[in-house]
Amino acid sequence: MYNRKLFVLDIPTYPSNSSADSTISVATFDSESRITAASLGAEKVGRLAEAFRNVQEGTLARGALNNYHLSSPVVAKKQAEITAATHVIQSKYPGYNTSTVTTNSTGNGWFLLNNGSETLSATAPTTWDVTTESIFIVMANVQVKSVRPPKLITGDVDHFGALALGYNNSSSGATTILGQSEVYVNHYNSLKQSSSAPVTTRNLEEEYDVALFAVVKHTEISTAPNYFAVYGATMDNGTTPVSLAYHRGHITVIQLKA
Repeated sequence: MYNRKLFVLDIPTYPSNSSADSTISVATFDSESRITAASLGAEKVGRLAEAFRNVQEGTLARGALNNYHLSSPVVAKKQAEITAATHVIQSKYPGYNTSTVTTNSTGNGWFLLNNGSETLSATAPTTWDVTTESIFIVMANVQVKSVRPPKLITGDVDHFGALALGYNNSSSGATTILGQSEVYVNHYNSLKQSSSAPVTTRNLEEEYDVALFAVVKHTEISTAPNYFAVYGATMDNGTTPVSLAYHRGHITVIQLKA
């Protein structure tokens, strides 16, 4: 598998009581002092109120504020999964960062993974907001059972499968493949079945848990997506079709304020 991406999220925090607490001294009334709006309000209550409003960073105890006091940095979130019998695709890999898609599992382009009734896609709860300054964190994993040709001939093992994240445009319906997320899987394990020419072999079953990851800025998306999804394709040597078999998958999308 070939894919690497590093993402660092800086969340500033302050330990409890890391800065000095605000202090205020208010003089008491003398005997027979007149109580007026100025002497009681501005000189006493007003000074106390101002001191309590002047809260310094770090003076709040941990857990003092909750979601009712502070807005969540999460703009929207969604996750989806597919679990079903093994599905096989033979769609042809169109090239790196190329947004060619197909609705035919044996067509030319990226094929949206599904289990026959549900697609491996995360549709927005209401809508993915691309007007808010934010980032989309997209994470997914797919259980790949095998990558193989229908019949393996000795020396004919240069076969690959590819997986990638992408999103569908809500306005045009066009799909954009995120090249940064592309992952490639190969399969070389086989067992010789016959020593007579032509020598044939049998593929051994393998299980891959393929992880995919991408970070997308809101400025990189012109129109709110319908959904984020996982797509698959295969790469062969030009003579023998390749089948990529997958069993289950999961995708999570979190939109955070930037």
